[in-house]
Formats: sequence, C-alpha cells, structure tokens
Amino acid sequence: MGRQGRRGLYRVRDERDPCRPAARLDRDRPRAIVTWTLAADGVQLYLDHPSRRKYRGKLPIGEVAVISKAVVGRPAGLPAAFHPVERLRFDRLTLTRYLASGIHRVPTLALRDARTGFGRNAVIVDGLASHLSR
Repeated sequence: MGRQGRRGLYRVRDERDPCRPAARLDRDRPRAIVTWTLAADGVQLYLDHPSRRKYRGKLPIGEVAVISKAVVGRPAGLPAAFHPVERLRFDRLTLTRYLASGIHRVPTLALRDARTGFGRNAVIVDGLASHLSR
C-alpha cells in the first residue's frame, strides 16, 4: 500500500522484498552512500530519513554503502578502520557495505572517486541530522 512521502509523492515500499538494493540502505547510523550520479535522487527518495548529497569536505561516518555495477575493490582513500561486512548481488548491481567501530572523517572526494563501473558517482550522507546541516 502506498503512503505519502516527505516530498509529496506516493511511494510503495515492500520491506519483505530482499531483491531491492535500496531496501538494504535503511540504517540508523551516520553513513555515506556511493552510487551513480543519476541514481542518487532515487536513493534519496527511498530513504525514510533526511539525506543530502555532498560534494566536498570530510564526512563523519561509521558506514559506507557502495552501489556498483559489479564487484569492485575497496574504495581508495577509505580508512583501514572500515571493514567489508556485506556484499549483495542484485542482477547487474552490487551493494557492498563497509563498517567501522567508531565515527571517522572520510574525504568526500575519496568516496566520489571510488571505482563503481559508472561514469560519475554521487555521495549521499544520512543517519545524523547534526552533520547534514554542514
């Protein structure tokens, strides 16, 4: 059943559907999501809490989720404290999650330049309202 989203659009969410990559992205900790630039708006619409695209600066995060075309290596510039904890394949896309035990400041450009198989990437941050206002 649909419901009115924060942008006034009706969205259908089926929490039981394990094949939707965005369904794996609802988390409650500061996180960066790296995805194709043209998919960033769709990911933001799907999330139930405030999120924002970031273009520069250092992000205080404890999780990184990378949506890529295929299984790719660890993003260059990601601190060693982040360890891969989950890798899910959805047809042509792969979702890889990296977690750290604490909060680390990670450069936005290091995340944006991660190899995902897409021409250009976007970085979305969510999870803590305090760092979204910066």
